[in-house]
Amino acid sequence: MASQGPTGDEERIAEEAALWVARLSSADASAEDRRAFERWRSALPAHAAAFDDLSELWGELGKMAPVKPAKPGGGGLMALLAVLGFGAALYQSGLIDRLSSDHWTSVGEIRAVRLADGTEATLDTDSAIALHFVAGERRVEVLRGQVFFNVVPDAERPFVVMVDGLSATALGTRYEVARSPRSGPEVVVEEGVVEVRAGADLLRLGAGDGAARGADGRLVETDPPGGASDAVAWREGRIVFSGRRLGDLLAEIGRYRNGPILVLDDRAADLKVSGVFDLGDPEAALSAIEATFPVRMMRFGRALTLVRSAS
Repeated sequence: MASQGPTGDEERIAEEAALWVARLSSADASAEDRRAFERWRSALPAHAAAFDDLSELWGELGKMAPVKPAKPGGGGLMALLAVLGFGAALYQSGLIDRLSSDHWTSVGEIRAVRLADGTEATLDTDSAIALHFVAGERRVEVLRGQVFFNVVPDAERPFVVMVDGLSATALGTRYEVARSPRSGPEVVVEEGVVEVRAGADLLRLGAGDGAARGADGRLVETDPPGGASDAVAWREGRIVFSGRRLGDLLAEIGRYRNGPILVLDDRAADLKVSGVFDLGDPEAALSAIEATFPVRMMRFGRALTLVRSAS
């Protein structure tokens, strides 16, 4: 049976507990901090329970010992600080891209915009693009996220999408360009032909083809899992998975909600998943996963969701 979402009080207490875990991990945590923590912890049984649960579950990540509030500066606590700090920076960094963009979407939003030449650009969650249209070229820079383009042909003005050292020139087509923090810049073609360049490398892609720039900077052809239609199903508010890892699915769902989803063990991450999941309600998708697969989820307000094997 799927777990119920937290109440307002439970959510507040979980967030306070996470803040205390982070604070007590700091090397400059003072004696007054620890006295304040003990007052908070003893005020309600729920406070102690929330702190202990978070400490124990976090200790499982990396097989570290549970958090000990009387001993600030432990390695597990510093790891927690680093991850929480990284997560906060990750979500806040979208502001810079949005200020530099002509069009952007917030987390959980999918929106289509009509560009000046008639081309339709559909921006996925947390995405941003900057436009550079001049007399001889229509150039779009993907600053963040992923965008699907339905390009209006114009022989006099090529349509070029730039992302992290990769360029994708449309030859009258429908295609997606993504700036992925996990796998780097990617292109997936649904219809027509796209010429993709990265440095001296050049690929000419047809319908159903994909390309990416690897960690070494070289351009390689890819095979989109499930084909191009599954890869761009997000335009209709869906994620389509067929025989893929649960860890990858949770990473995708995590892009449509605030607060990271962390998988604590490989057994859970490597479970094979097939299905169609609604991006319009990520929490319902998580509940359906928990009800269907042998995993347990612990949600600490909006700050953090931990997933581990049920056994």
